[in-house]
Amino acid sequence: MPDIILNGSKGGGKGGRTAAETDGDAGGGGEAPTKKKEKEDRNYVKAVCRCEPPAVIRVSPKTLERRNIMCGDCTKNFATESPSE
Repeated sequence: MPDIILNGSKGGGKGGRTAAETDGDAGGGGEAPTKKKEKEDRNYVKAVCRCEPPAVIRVSPKTLERRNIMCGDCTKNFATESPSE
């Protein structure tokens, strides 16, 4: 088996820990940083395919504009949901 699976390493050199974790500095005020703020800032749009019922994904508008994201069932591209539907 590859070494990464055997020892559970997540990469990063020192057991997958960041410099802030090894130094004990959590980023000011003694509070541990959370990733919740990052999730709250996401501006995803609802995109649907043409299946019945349609498959729904949430994706950034920029990604939907730049990439062709295709449904594996109907083989049509996902698009933002039309308000008239």
